[in-house]
Amino acid sequence: MVLEDIKTVLIIKLDHVGDVILSTPVYQAIKETYPNSFLRVVVGPWAKSVLKNNPFVDEIIEYAAPWLDYNGYYESKDCNKAIHKAITKILSRQNDLVINLRDKDPYHQLFCIQFKENHLLSFDSGDPLDKFSNKFAKSKKVHALDKNKVLLSSIGIAVSQSPKIYFDDHDRRKIQQLISTVNVRVAIFPGAGVPWKKWPRENFIKICERLNQLNISPIIIGHSSETDFSEFIDSKVKVIDLIGKTNTIQELASLLSQCNVLLSNDSAPVHVAESVGTKCVVITKPNSLSEFGLKSAGNIVIGKKKCLQGVGCPSFILKNERDLPKSCYCIKSIGLDTVEKALLRLLKNELNS
Repeated sequence: MVLEDIKTVLIIKLDHVGDVILSTPVYQAIKETYPNSFLRVVVGPWAKSVLKNNPFVDEIIEYAAPWLDYNGYYESKDCNKAIHKAITKILSRQNDLVINLRDKDPYHQLFCIQFKENHLLSFDSGDPLDKFSNKFAKSKKVHALDKNKVLLSSIGIAVSQSPKIYFDDHDRRKIQQLISTVNVRVAIFPGAGVPWKKWPRENFIKICERLNQLNISPIIIGHSSETDFSEFIDSKVKVIDLIGKTNTIQELASLLSQCNVLLSNDSAPVHVAESVGTKCVVITKPNSLSEFGLKSAGNIVIGKKKCLQGVGCPSFILKNERDLPKSCYCIKSIGLDTVEKALLRLLKNELNS
């Protein structure tokens, strides 16, 4: 049954960029159910741009959760001031409904509890902190989109939309100027948030060489911090180098909306591409397939079903880079021919025209 007298909704999603993209259907469903409500969303500073221009979100509040901060925000000199500002802003309004969108994270649940006034909706993960939620849904190992649907259905709200990022004409014009001379547009993202999710960069070079043989100059995308790859690849093959030139999620979404296909490690650009309808070839580790894989038809996800070394993949909760392995054997074992075949399959129409 849908809750009554809900004037303000506070949704807390302190995850990484891709996770926040997958949460966007929830915001539309909330506003459609409570059209006169004020919807506030708390996200990490690294994911704030995902919600820019989103017509269903009334207020975005930044909070760098120390247990999820891989970007150093929490260690900055203005950290205490930023935390105080975030907490003060959250408490500035009565929150009739608080929704915890992160599963199996007691720190996240504890953070949400302090803002509960009437209703707290969260996943039942078997933790003692679950007792503070008066509405909850059983935690299941299903895709993140389906998990959010189950959670919202427990209070009578149907979530039927797909993830979406909202970009404008300014974003579209900027990207058109950058790629106007490119006919067959293959975007390649060789980066990832953690090193063990990366397919070897030498393999990306070889894929670019094979695409060059088809008169295709791939569009290389990435954060400005990956300029070392930019310098490396420019000397090897013919590419359109846009590393560091798409400065916002909206610009990246605009770029990918104008591409034929994206080849990427399992990272945020994959979810950006899916949100704008661009097909993907994704190289991923085994335990990402069921919970964070692509849901739309026509994509190709390449990854092993089980860890080849029998140890499973390390958790995202591992904070320090020194605690993470330098590479993933399962990802390194994915062959060039497999990736090339997947790309050509998605480019069939473009290559035949």
